[in-house]
Amino acid sequence: MSRTIGRFVRTWLKRTETFVYDEVTNIKRFNKIIFTREIKNLNLFPIKNIFASLKELDSFEKNWSKIEYNLIRKSSYFEKKYFLNKIKEHDVKLIHTNFGPDGRYFLDVAKKANIPLITTFHGYDASRFLNEYWGLGKIYIKQLLEKGDLFLTVSEDIRKRLIKNFGHENKIKNLHLGIDINKFKFKKRKINNKIEFCMVCGFTLTKDVIGLIKAFNIARKTEPKMVLNLIGDGPSKRKTINLAHSLKLNDCIKFKDFLSHSVLAKELYKNNIFIYPCVTSKKGAIEGMPTSIMEAMATGMPIISTWHGGIPELIKHGKNGYLVKENDIRGLAEKMIYLANNPDLILKFGVQARKDIEKNFDLKTQVKKLENIYEELI
Repeated sequence: MSRTIGRFVRTWLKRTETFVYDEVTNIKRFNKIIFTREIKNLNLFPIKNIFASLKELDSFEKNWSKIEYNLIRKSSYFEKKYFLNKIKEHDVKLIHTNFGPDGRYFLDVAKKANIPLITTFHGYDASRFLNEYWGLGKIYIKQLLEKGDLFLTVSEDIRKRLIKNFGHENKIKNLHLGIDINKFKFKKRKINNKIEFCMVCGFTLTKDVIGLIKAFNIARKTEPKMVLNLIGDGPSKRKTINLAHSLKLNDCIKFKDFLSHSVLAKELYKNNIFIYPCVTSKKGAIEGMPTSIMEAMATGMPIISTWHGGIPELIKHGKNGYLVKENDIRGLAEKMIYLANNPDLILKFGVQARKDIEKNFDLKTQVKKLENIYEELI
């Protein structure tokens, strides 16, 4: 019997989607075929057996497919035919998509091929997406949950949101993501004459980097030894740089661009405390369970974050870090000051953070759970 599964993601692969790459490349019990519409960043995420529809369709088919997708977010007749042929050619027995919109995009193909479809929900696809595309977002997810075979959520919060909106409790399971604990090893930090805070993120609307800079400005007036390192790229980065400049914080806030995993771990070791405030966007988008927090925890850093999405499933308030309410700039500043003045607590929380990651978010353990799910469906 074939042991080949297909993984579909519309673009292979955005720089912020390292968690997809790590999961796929750690699957060992099955052969893997990657289906996508277009290929990007293959130098960062090298993979074998990858098939891109927009790369192989002829000019007319490609342009038609782009128009249809841009208008109604569905796969065209030409793309369906392309993927069905590849599924048959490689005897694929199951399709697993990341993100709800990708699941709906591939739903008709999986049904036509008569193979199971698994979709993992990550956050925005269970929140903001439901309100997008003139109401089509919610209709698409409703169709997906009615006809798809199994749905995995990266947090219990997302699982509850889907059940509340659509039902189908028996088809929705929580399976946390994991991180490679060997790439992000524990390291005890020395507390010198400055305390370094760090945030690694895509600069998007759910990451409250603006609120963080305002909180840092308050905290530094009490503790001038603080430094803030902001790593990543995104649409709101220029706005945050301008704010830091206007507050005259250029000497103590450092901005760095996206870093690969091989470099990121070394960068995290230079910092003492990881900080990751989040907010629900105006359009309702939420975070799932950020892997950047997991990576920081694995290196032995305490976390300051918010009561938001799936984050409280990761951060245990007063055990491995602190949580504040969304938009609570003063509360965020107070926790920064408190931890900066309690080096013993920084170490204690950091040790506990590492233990929690090893126990509940080890990539190899989580992938084995995923492989067991594949076994049940094939």
